[in-house]
Amino acid sequence: MSALIQKQPLLPVLALGVGAVALSMVLMPRGRELALLQLSAGRTGQALSMLEARVGAGDRTLATIGALARARIDNGDMAGAARLYEDLVAERPRNAAALRALEEIQRSIGRTDGLVRTLERLQDLSPTLSRAREIAALHAARGNAAGQRQALRVLVTRFGGDREDYLALARLEAAAGDPRAGAAVLRQLERDRPEDMEASIVALEMSMLLAARQPEPALLRARAWLAAQPEPTRWVAVLAGALGGGGRPDLAVALLQPFARPGVDPDVLTVLAQALHDVGNPAAGLELLERLDTDFRPAALMRLRLALDAEEVERAVAAAYRAGTSAVPRDLLARLADKALWAGRIDVLKQLLATEGDRILEDDPVLAARIFLALEDRPTARRWADAGARAEGITPARLVQLAAVEARLGRGERVHELLGRAARDPALPPALFREVAGIYARAGLAERGLAVVEALRRDRPSPAADLAWAVAASAAGRAEAVADWLAAHGPGDLPADVLQDLVYLAADARAYGLAIGAAERLLALRGGPGDAALLVRLLVDAGRPRQALERLRGLPAGTVLPDGLREAVLLPAWREGAPVGDELREAWTRRLLEAPDAASRSMAIAVLRELKAHDDLLPVLRQLAQDNPETWMWTFTEVAAAAGRMAEVNALWARLGGRADLPPAQRRGIAFRLLESGNRAAAERIFRSLAAAAPAASADVRQLLFLWGLRPTAEQLDWIEARARRASGAELAAWMGILVNHGAPARAAAVYRAAPRDAEPDAVHEAHITTLSALDNRPALAAALRDALARATTPERAERLVQLSARAGDPELERRALERQVALGGGGAAAQRRLGVLAFNRKDMEAAARHLTAFVRAGGGDYEAQMLLGDLATRQRSVNEAGAHYAEALRLLQASGDRSFRARTVAANLLHRVGRSREAERLYEELVAERPGDSHLRADYVAMLMAQGALPRAREVLGNR
Repeated sequence: MSALIQKQPLLPVLALGVGAVALSMVLMPRGRELALLQLSAGRTGQALSMLEARVGAGDRTLATIGALARARIDNGDMAGAARLYEDLVAERPRNAAALRALEEIQRSIGRTDGLVRTLERLQDLSPTLSRAREIAALHAARGNAAGQRQALRVLVTRFGGDREDYLALARLEAAAGDPRAGAAVLRQLERDRPEDMEASIVALEMSMLLAARQPEPALLRARAWLAAQPEPTRWVAVLAGALGGGGRPDLAVALLQPFARPGVDPDVLTVLAQALHDVGNPAAGLELLERLDTDFRPAALMRLRLALDAEEVERAVAAAYRAGTSAVPRDLLARLADKALWAGRIDVLKQLLATEGDRILEDDPVLAARIFLALEDRPTARRWADAGARAEGITPARLVQLAAVEARLGRGERVHELLGRAARDPALPPALFREVAGIYARAGLAERGLAVVEALRRDRPSPAADLAWAVAASAAGRAEAVADWLAAHGPGDLPADVLQDLVYLAADARAYGLAIGAAERLLALRGGPGDAALLVRLLVDAGRPRQALERLRGLPAGTVLPDGLREAVLLPAWREGAPVGDELREAWTRRLLEAPDAASRSMAIAVLRELKAHDDLLPVLRQLAQDNPETWMWTFTEVAAAAGRMAEVNALWARLGGRADLPPAQRRGIAFRLLESGNRAAAERIFRSLAAAAPAASADVRQLLFLWGLRPTAEQLDWIEARARRASGAELAAWMGILVNHGAPARAAAVYRAAPRDAEPDAVHEAHITTLSALDNRPALAAALRDALARATTPERAERLVQLSARAGDPELERRALERQVALGGGGAAAQRRLGVLAFNRKDMEAAARHLTAFVRAGGGDYEAQMLLGDLATRQRSVNEAGAHYAEALRLLQASGDRSFRARTVAANLLHRVGRSREAERLYEELVAERPGDSHLRADYVAMLMAQGALPRAREVLGNR
């Protein structure tokens, strides 16, 4: 306002001067008139002298003062002109004309302080709304809150004012330390100008009531005002925000909850969620927003913030994607990434980076380095770490985090440089001293870390520095120094939290002597059950279970111990010979029965097995084996065997082996174990079950047949036959073969007769032929072979038919089979030989010579073929040819080394035929002596003798029969 006044032109003052002159021309004495004329003529100095003289002579009329003020103004003495009027007003304080003249000149020269006082005097004489508002504005411009407050009080009390006047006064009252008066002003506004009231003004009034320590009236005020509104849900969030902002989120919750109905404005629920968070129940706020099906962005972002505050990473991720990660501020996404990192949620980090890229990390290279290190992207982690080290204004806490990254990257010098910077910064929180020591230790720089921490301890002594030194000293192998440091302190010198941290740190370093010493001090200082349990645990870990047991026994009755601690003490103590076996068995049996997961159950079972608590174990293991045989059956078996209760094992095996839901391999294993234990019947039932739908060639069927042996019972044969009757194709053939091989060819024949004849596979026909052969039904076999011969398409099939035809004793069928075999490219020389023999037997000499000659040409033949060729030549009276064949037959026979009776008989015959009669006679004599009753041999010998004309000897041989 003073600036505004200073910019006022001097025209009003000049006008005032001219007006004063015109007004006083008639009344002013002659001297004053003369002075004004001098002034008008521009002779300011003369006029000023004349007027100063008149005033000095006692002329203090308003006209003379006004003329002198004009002269001083013209002479450039504005301050002097103002003093004239100020003195005049001091003499005549209620002279309105003098006050107005002073007001004008004060405005002209920018004398704000005097102007305010002048206006206040005028206001006392004749109050006006505009002057009251100006007075308030001038006080505000001068920073005079008290004056402004008083002016506004007059304004609103006498003139009513407008809404801004009431609001300004209310705020001034509250700022002056009387918020209750401020609230009263706002209530007065509602009475005077109800049309101006709105939610923001009610919220301001509530804030003032809260500041006046009137929370309940504030809540009631909100409820009353809302009740009068046609749409209260539009304003409830504003009023609740005033309650929450005033430090009473509980009242905000109370105000909002009645409005938290389905379909309500999302803003209402968002504010309610924030209030619930502020009263310490963020979970309720988060659940509220999670039920809100809307894309209202503030609600989605509030949901994200609440989830982050609640350390609910998964729900925070859902909230971020509900809001749309591209619309989430970078700082919130960075917080989400940080929380996911601490929670080890690598999947969340990958998802965020995949959708948003590096933008979420641009403002925080240290976080980026930590994240990419967790993602095992070491090159990228190094790049971000380098950026973090170069960042300006990085805090000591951030330096420590970055050093932890560098420690994992193996850059020890960078670790030392960063931690050195952090340690030299006075802003490094003492709570991080220990982390500094720990990072040095993890980086393998224990000695350097100890030096840095010792400097911290010297420059910034504190319990935190002492603890950090203890960490560093322990890492540097100075456990004795730490123990001495601890011993140098009295029992109550060190705070409990320092002792507790030292216990854990020493235990981590396996410095159990130090850890136990600190734990004993902690127990003496604080004496809680947790401290006692900690000491017991340390004694166990240090390999002193007997002492741990003594401590455990010394605890007060009813002391609550951590889960498993008692058992952890009892077991090693028992191993050292402590008489706690019964107690230990009871404890671990209880743990087994109450085991919450598989790992706990396995541990309990292992301990109870070590304790040989078979009777306690077997009921549980039996049930486990029934529920999960794959995992527990063999454990039950081993324990039961150790307890000498194999009958129970066999019974369980038999039950489990019959369960179709178990894997076949496991059931098969059970069956073999039953066989080993002598329970053949149970094993057979299992194998029969496994083989019920298995192929004939399967291992299960083979094992079942092995159990039955080569001669199954009738009932067992019924089973095989039933499988055969349900089969078709190659399976039918296989089952028929099984029946034949197990002495039931008649059943196989019955199965074949019952089977459909449509498109009968070769395998089935072959099985039928095998069946007929086993039954020795030669007519039927011959008929089947003739049918099969027409269908034979491979040499192998034809060869099989040749064998079966020979077995059937049907030379003609055998000849046809051989010819089919040869036609298919099979048989070779052996087939030619057999065809030749068959032709010789049926006296088809031409065919016999052809086939036998082909046989001989293929490989030299054998003595029998040569002998037959010799006979054929003899019949054709080809003596020389016959002799050659007989000689070759003899050579082959002798070369074979065959000394059997038949071979020697043939040799004797051949010797005779090649003219070596004496050798033949000697051989015949030897043979007759060997088998004197062989009539065929004697006949051959006699025939040779008669051919030689040795009739007496022939008669003699015949006579000796």
